[in-house]
Amino acid sequence: FFLLGKEYKNFANFELYKMHDEIDANYFSKKALLAIKGKKIFLENPDNWDLPSEILPEVTLKYKEANELLKKDDIINNYAKLTAKMISGYDCWLEQLEENWQTDDIARCKAKFYTNFDKISELSKEKTNKKTIKNETNSNQQNNKKVDTNKPENLNLTVFFNYDSFTLTQKEIAKIDQVLQIIYNNEYKSITINGHTDTKGTDSYNLILSKKRAKYVESYLRSKDVKNSIITNGYGEKSTFLNTGDGIVEKKNRRAEIIIK
Repeated sequence: FFLLGKEYKNFANFELYKMHDEIDANYFSKKALLAIKGKKIFLENPDNWDLPSEILPEVTLKYKEANELLKKDDIINNYAKLTAKMISGYDCWLEQLEENWQTDDIARCKAKFYTNFDKISELSKEKTNKKTIKNETNSNQQNNKKVDTNKPENLNLTVFFNYDSFTLTQKEIAKIDQVLQIIYNNEYKSITINGHTDTKGTDSYNLILSKKRAKYVESYLRSKDVKNSIITNGYGEKSTFLNTGDGIVEKKNRRAEIIIK
């Protein structure tokens, strides 16, 4: 408001000392005092001025647009100097139009209003766009946080193989398919696949078979566009799920453990 008061004071001095118009000088001096005291100042209503009819549509339109702009939150606080120049420029424009003979002063005041009106409009639009982007970003972050909150620290899955086989049945593959979307959505960092066998067969044969089982699972995940780091291990019959004697066929030991974290 102080800046607006200063603008009105300069305008009043111009009217008094340069134009020798005491009436308008006194009028805008009062507006200057009110502004300095923190009173809300309004744009001059064109209906209260004796203006040329051909200019009325333009000044009336800008009067409405400027008032709509001033209704936005914190326009005066955020753009105090520009707002003061816009308001005083508009009032100066009307005053000069009513006298309607100082063409240079009419153009000067009009330009002052338009320049600052356009600047405020542009800055306000940029601020609104930034706020929208920020809100959208915050919303996305909150959504991501919700996903992370529900994300298990580790996701473990076990699939089982037929006897002496390193490929999976469709039933076991379906288990992997069920967790693919979870892997995609939660952006797990790494996957470890541990292959195992039962105790039927030699240690060396089972070690090779367990590695093939782990590699088969890895190949399937890659075929499904899983980009995570994947580590495969083969343990043969050294880490059975069920403790059995040597040479025992046991389905629960013929497995691959998939650890997603």
